[in-house]
This record gives sequence, C-alpha cells and structure tokens, in this order.
Amino acid sequence: MLFKKKSMIVFFIVGFLIVGTQIVSANSIPLAELRTPNEQGVSTYVGQYVTVEGVAAVDSGLWHDSANYFAIVDPEDHSKGVLIYLPGTTQPQVKAGDYIRATGEVSVRGYATDIGTLVLIPARPEDVEIVKGDGVLQLEAEKIHSDEDPGVLASLEGGFVEIEGRISDYSNSGIVRGFWLDGSSDGNVDDREGVMYVKFYNYHGIDISHLHDNSYVVAQGILLKGNERHGGYYIRPVDGQAFVEIADRTLPPDLDGKIPGLPFELGKTSQFRDYGLIELVKLETSLPLNRGMFPEWRPDGSGVVAAVGVEEGARITREAAETNLFLFGISGSTVPQQLTFNTYPYAYPRWSPDGETLAYAAAPNLDDQDGTWDIYTAREIDEEDGIVEEINITNHPSFDITPAWSPDGESLIFASNRTGKWELWWQSLSSDDGAVQLTDGEEDVLFPDWSEHGVLFQKRDDDGRFGIYEAELIIENGQPQLGSVRCLTEQLPGSHVYPRWSPKGDRIAFMSTAAGQWDIWMIEKDGSPAQLTKMEGSFLYPAWHPNGRRLVLVGDIDQPSLYIMDVSRALKAPVSSSPKELNPIKPKLEDNVVGGPINHITLPLLTQPALVKPGQTITLSLRDVPEKSVTIRIQSEDYVLKFSGIQCDGQVVIRLPELTPFGTYDLLIETASVQDRQPRAVVVKKPASGFTFAIVTDIHPDTSYADPENKLLPVIEELNTVQPDFVVFLGDLLAKNADKYADDYPELYELLLNHAQFPMYMVMGNHDGKVSGDVSGFSYWQGYFGSLYYNFEWGDWQFITVNTYDYPDYPSENGFVKQEQLDWLAVQLKAAQEENKPTAVFLHHNPFDSRWRFIDEGQKELRDLLETYGVSHVFAGHRHSDQFEQEAAVSITTTKWVEGEGEGAYRLVTVKGSHIVQLHNELPKKSVW
Repeated sequence: MLFKKKSMIVFFIVGFLIVGTQIVSANSIPLAELRTPNEQGVSTYVGQYVTVEGVAAVDSGLWHDSANYFAIVDPEDHSKGVLIYLPGTTQPQVKAGDYIRATGEVSVRGYATDIGTLVLIPARPEDVEIVKGDGVLQLEAEKIHSDEDPGVLASLEGGFVEIEGRISDYSNSGIVRGFWLDGSSDGNVDDREGVMYVKFYNYHGIDISHLHDNSYVVAQGILLKGNERHGGYYIRPVDGQAFVEIADRTLPPDLDGKIPGLPFELGKTSQFRDYGLIELVKLETSLPLNRGMFPEWRPDGSGVVAAVGVEEGARITREAAETNLFLFGISGSTVPQQLTFNTYPYAYPRWSPDGETLAYAAAPNLDDQDGTWDIYTAREIDEEDGIVEEINITNHPSFDITPAWSPDGESLIFASNRTGKWELWWQSLSSDDGAVQLTDGEEDVLFPDWSEHGVLFQKRDDDGRFGIYEAELIIENGQPQLGSVRCLTEQLPGSHVYPRWSPKGDRIAFMSTAAGQWDIWMIEKDGSPAQLTKMEGSFLYPAWHPNGRRLVLVGDIDQPSLYIMDVSRALKAPVSSSPKELNPIKPKLEDNVVGGPINHITLPLLTQPALVKPGQTITLSLRDVPEKSVTIRIQSEDYVLKFSGIQCDGQVVIRLPELTPFGTYDLLIETASVQDRQPRAVVVKKPASGFTFAIVTDIHPDTSYADPENKLLPVIEELNTVQPDFVVFLGDLLAKNADKYADDYPELYELLLNHAQFPMYMVMGNHDGKVSGDVSGFSYWQGYFGSLYYNFEWGDWQFITVNTYDYPDYPSENGFVKQEQLDWLAVQLKAAQEENKPTAVFLHHNPFDSRWRFIDEGQKELRDLLETYGVSHVFAGHRHSDQFEQEAAVSITTTKWVEGEGEGAYRLVTVKGSHIVQLHNELPKKSVW
C-alpha cells in the first residue's frame, strides 16, 4: 500500500459542523493528541466535535458494505490512528492512500463489536473531505506480540500493527471470519496461550482459503478494541495482502488437543432465605450467562447437571463458550466440572433413573442450512475429560429435543417437529425400530416428564398459550399410547410450561406467567396451584431434589444463576413483586416530508390494509382534515360503497354491510377542502378457520426496483399464484444505506402497487432506517409505508409488528427498542391475553438469539414481554438464513433472505384455528422456493 511521503504542518483552526439544525464548533487537533486520556483512561475528547487529518489505511466499503467505515493514520507515525464511521452512506468513496480531513463527534462506540475503540462519527458525507488522493506512502507496521501489555495496546489502538505467529481456531465460513493468532512474547507459538483475534467480515473480499489451523503467518492490520473476550483487542486487516504465510514454519492442519473450557471464577453466592432461595454457585464470566440451563438433580442427590454458556459467545470466542454441559456439586465453593467441550450448543440434560446415563440434546451443525438438534446419551464420564463417548439416539432431519426417561430406563419420550409442529415421540433404547408418534393434533406439545405416576407435558390451548397436561402412557405389544389426558392449569391465567413430577408423584412443579413474570408454581395432587417464587426477576426450569423437599431452578435476578429452593419456606414467603404501571403512547405518524403516497389517510393503507369480513367495522385514521364531516368511498372496479362519517380525534368508524362482496377495495375520502385515496386498503374476505400467510425478508436490492430483472419481482409473481391471505415483509427491503432512498422507496412502492395481488404488511429493518445528514429512512418509511409499529387482526389471531430499529441513539446495525414502544407493546399483548387471542409477532431482529445478540437496547425487556403474555410465534429476519428456535413458550422462526438466483425467497405459514401447524415446506427448516 503506497502513499506519497511528505511533511505535514497542522493548523489549529476552529471549524463548524451542522448537526441537525444546530451549528457546533469543531477544533482541529493532531491524531496523536486525540487519545489524551482523562482520569478514567478515556480520551478527553469523547463527546466533543473535532477535526482530524490523516491518511486512509483502507478503502471505503471493505470494512462495511453499507456505511463509510475506514481508518486513518498519522502520515509520520502509522501506529497512531483513529476510525472514521459515517453510517447510512458509502459516500465519499475513500481509497487507501487518500489524505483525509474529517469532522465529527468523538465516540467509543463504532460499528457492531467495535465498542471501546475510539471512533470519529461525522454527521454527513460533506464532513469527510478527500484533501489529496492517490498517495504513495508504504504503510509501516508497529510490531507487537499477541499478549502485549494492555498499556502498550491502548497507546497503539487505531494504529497499524503486525503480529507473527501460529493460527488456531480458523474460520472461513459464515458472516464473521478469521482466526486466533499465537505470537506471544514467550516464543511458544504452539501452546495457544496469549493469543489475539484477527477478524473480518465475509463481504471484505479477503481470501484466507490458503491458510488453515497451524499455518504460520505474518498478519497486519488496524488494532481495534471491542466487546470481545481476552482483553478485547483484535486486528482487522486492511486488504487482501494482510497475511503472508511463512511456509517453512507452517504445520499440517490437523487439530491437536481439546478445545479450552469456559473460563470463569467462583464468586460469593447470594441468599434470599425469606423466599427459600440460596444460590448454588456463582459463576463469574466476562459475558452474561445464558439462562437456558435446564438443571437436573442426579438421582442420588450428589449433584446437579446443567447446560451452561455465555450470551454472544458463538462467534467471538475460541473457548467452548457455547452452552455446554457442566456437573455441579452441592457446595457453593465446589468448582463445577465441564462435561462437554464443543463450539455448538447442548441442552435439556436428564439423568436415567439409575443415575448412570445422561440423555440430552445437541446441535453439532446448527448454523448449517440442514442443521438439526438430536437426542444423545452418554454413560462414561471421565473426571477430567468429561463425556468420553456419546450415542446418537435420533438421527432425523428435524429438531428432536427435551428427552425424558421411562421409569425403567429402557426408553425415552422427546419432542420433535418432524410433522411440521411439535409432537411427542417415543423411542425404545433396546430396539432398532424407529420412533413412534404419541400425539397427533393441531396443538404444539413439548417438555414431557415421565414417571410411574404418568406423563406430564405442555400443550398449546385454544388461546395459543401453553397449559400443563397429565396423561397415562400404556405400552402394549411394544406400542405406546397416551390416554386419560387432562389439563391441570385451566383455571390459571397466563402460560404454563416445563412440568416436573416430584419423586413421590404427589406434587408437580412448573413455570407460569400467571403473576406477570416467569415464576415457579406447584400443584399438590388434586390440589390448587400455588406460587413458589415471589421476588422480582424470572425463575425458570425447576427440577426436584430426590428428597422431594427442595428444587433446583434458574433464577434470573441480576443475571442467570442456579438456585436451591426450600419448598416449605417458599410457600410461606410474601409476594414482593408488583405489576408495572404502563404509560402507553400510541405511535404517531410523522408529517409526510418526502412526497410519499401517505397524506390525509394514515390507516388503513396499501401496506397496512384492513382485513375485514362483511358486517365488520373499520376504523379510519385521518390527519390534516379540518372538517368533521367526511364522505368515504370504498370501491373496486365493480362495486362502490359510500358512507358519511364524523371525525372524532382524527378517527372515523364505518360498518360494512352484511352483503358486501368479497374482494379488494380502494379507500377514498372527501371533504370540502380535502381529497385523498389509498389503493387496495380494504380487503373483504370470507372468514375461515384456516388461512395462510407468507414471510419475505432481507431483499437488499442489487438493481433498481424499476428494473424488470429485480430479484423481488419473481417472488411477487410466485406469491400471486399461491395467493396467501396476507404477506409480511420483515425488513431490509431497501438498499444497504441512505444513498438511494430517494429512488428505492418510490420504486419499491410502485412495484408492490402494480404487481402484488395480495394484502401486505411492512416491518422496518436496520437498512431501511439509515440516517445520513438530511436523509432519513424513518421519514421515507412513514411517507410510503406508514407506522413504524402497529397491530392487526385476522381470524381469531392478534398479529403485532415490532420495530426493532427504533431510532437508535447511536449508529448501529443491531436492534434498538425504546421504552415508549415497549409500553405500547405491553398494552397490546395484555389485551390479547385477556381476550384469549392467540398472538404472533413480526420483527426484524430476533430478541431470543443469545448466540448472536442482535439487539443492543431493549432486548431483555422485549423478550420478557413476548414470553410473559404468551406470544405463540415470533417471525424474524436479519440473519439471512433459515433458523428455528424453541423457547419454553415461544417458537421463533427466521427466514432466509431473497437471493434471487438461489433458494429461500419466502416462507409460507399455515394456520388452522388457533394453531400454526406448518412453518416450513421442507425439513428441518428450509423456507419455500
């Protein structure tokens, strides 16, 4: 990489920067001075607007394909530099070697994981000036060790560095790519100690296919600090020439040694004796623990097995930071033993009745298109190496989860979605015969528990929420059958899941949201339900001690941890949690400042239509209509309905005649001063117990929507043939930044208007709401598609759209959900629960995905609301792949992006009555097309 070398004189001037409508001053300072620390070790310039100059070390578009993200370094000292992050635009196009002057706010939060790195954030493209292009200066790297002193790393952060060493944990697939490099100061590059991460993204165009584990390389790049493990510093390469392999020091790629375990320390345990709770052990990790631990007592009471992992661990760590199995002693000072050491998740461990064999589920290839969960058993457990050998019990292209042992230890019951929804299946462990289906209905059935007293499980009721059921299981001639099924929680509000028999069969513990959060409840034999956990927080996944007097459970108070409960003391404890007061604010549609089609009629719309049946009422929302009296027409080519309405607080309610013909209608309003029209805003349909809808997400157009070769048009034409009852577009519908919004928004609207023959609803994604200078995706969205979040109904269902890109407070690709929207959502969900309506939610970022952590703010609150009020299904996009997840009460489905030439253009969902009975067209999780 060549720059032209020259001396530089820095002029200290005061410039001005326009931020919104406010003009602020910006001091010009040298790059080296930018890192002057305060008493907390943070730059004194954080939060200030400054101007800096330097030479670009990387082209625009290499580090980020939808924003202008690059680094500049001091021309005289390349170890001094800073990141420039201009979100929402790729302009101006900076080339490596250009001499740059940039003005913006100094921050310690850049793109995604670059949190902690010093970064300059300009407000608009004009604040990045290419003073001189085509530089010819060779970048000189500062040589460092991978275990360099943190003080040295802090001084070099943002600069150009070089490490020489051995590669391990190599990854060249997926979104995030790179490896860990051992170039430690002790000279031992083969012990994988003192390593540093080298990371880039799949769109960087950097090829490392010639490298592998045990390659020896010289790696160069910009030193960054993020919310990574091992101190946080890592290297991001600046081009494809960043890695030079030293062939004579490269070893064969064969891996040796096991993957390191999850690093943790034991902390001081907490005790809540008034509530009967004592923390079993406190694991202190650098990232929060995942609460899906599913603890299980060993039958002799000697310990607890649980699934333990950290959130955000899957893509950024070299240890087994995924959820692995651990064995805990009964003393809080005993270090737990890690049983599995893999970079894929484990869950649902259950001991056999004799305590000799462990059953569990694992997903070795979960991120692959054909990835699955399967049931395994393991008998031999080594004191140091954990599980030595496991047996694959199920091997089916579906998700097989939640195993439960038979009382004699000869068979298992588990949940599988191999029919398209969750059912219970029975598998003999002494026969090669396949699994036998136990349940066959429209309802999802999950989390079985089996004892000599019968079988417990959770089943969706007609309101879409789970109840606890008990049944007998009879095996005749080797064939199992369930009988005498009865519900145990029909008088209890909320969702009820994860039932567990006590050892004597006289009590049943389970999770319930009856009190407004996840709590542990208990039913005495032939008795009434009783609440056991009464503190604020979430309490999950109970399992009985062999003596029947205690439970082990997960308590998510400050962060998830394992707790032991004394049941008798818990029954006597007072209730301390209280319902939260809500201050819901109805979302307001901003004025149309972009010339879009939404003017006086703000609901219903082409992109938020009223789905109604004859005789039903329609509520129209209007704005800037001065007259109270409004003439309304609902008309098609063959039929016209005329109404006279009176405005009240900007709304008019009309009722369709009982004999209104089925069809799609334009909506027109007229007063003395106003006329407006919304095409195809009213859809009159025949009510039916079954219906279908489709999901389309992440289009990212690579050509204009006006181009007949655009990749969305074939999807629309296919859906016109399928004719679903409605289609939901789950975000990232526009180009990747704001540069083309002025063309993309109207062209997409025209494409939908002229070609789509189905009702449609729109959900915002992060690429649809970029803000660059005066260009705002939020304004365009509201001018063309309507409200940023809203709800609608069809059949017995309540459907709610959530905007997970809710005006972020800082530039981000990740989700952001503010309290105002959360309060609104809580009101909608509570009303749906009180009306016993099954509920599904559509959003862009998945709030349940702890392995990737797609939402920065509001994630926990959003997840808790969806679970507390019994949302049946959540449909997400953003990840660009077909994925399926099951929480205790919520099914989460992610649909693949629209690739055009490839598969995954849309997903069809089938509903029968109160139940979603089909989520995908092919097993295990493949969307249609």
